[in-house]
Amino acid sequence: MQDKEFSASMIVIYAKNDLFSGFLQEALSAAQMPVRRYEDVEGVAGEACPDANLAVLFLETPQIPAILARLEGIPLIGVLLEGAGGGKEDWAAESFDAVFHTPVRAGALIDRIRTLLRKEHLSHVPETLQIGPYLLKVKENLLEDGQAKDKPLYLTEKERDILLTLFENKGKAVDRQTLLERVWAYADGVETHTLETHIYRLRQKIEKDPSNPEILGTDGEGYCLLTS
Repeated sequence: MQDKEFSASMIVIYAKNDLFSGFLQEALSAAQMPVRRYEDVEGVAGEACPDANLAVLFLETPQIPAILARLEGIPLIGVLLEGAGGGKEDWAAESFDAVFHTPVRAGALIDRIRTLLRKEHLSHVPETLQIGPYLLKVKENLLEDGQAKDKPLYLTEKERDILLTLFENKGKAVDRQTLLERVWAYADGVETHTLETHIYRLRQKIEKDPSNPEILGTDGEGYCLLTS
């Protein structure tokens, strides 16, 4: 299963406001998220952006209804001018997964993009996955041991996402930098020791002998599942 949650996710910006779209493109590019900008409905038509995973639309731009018809099935973020009328506010709240008002804080917008992409990604992951002796219930963030179903192991979102990323690579080692990028989504200030701390805590939960792991192994510069 290809992980398209962050680094491979294409973000589409639709806005005639060059100041806004330029600011947003710069912020997303700095967060290492691929971006495409469009100023008219023709640009978003046909095969122009078939790989779009999320769209940010400046709602003062013409032809928004036509654009929405071209972008069905992906998360949508709308941006309204501060002081927009109540009717437009109500419509935006019903039509978009998230709504921001100008001036937009780049950090808040990027955090919401990451949240929506993670939610979208998880919607395509099977509800349960077999990881060694455990059944991972993805949406519930827990592991069930077939021998002790009455004692589920509860995971943090990061622990779950580590297991998902390793599972998707089917026994192949995933290097530390890739895990940081996919699980923490390029968040500022996240370092290797953060990952190692989560791996340590995860092993404490799932391994009979954490010092001699049989499920979550170390392989060279990264980690892998030893059984699935």
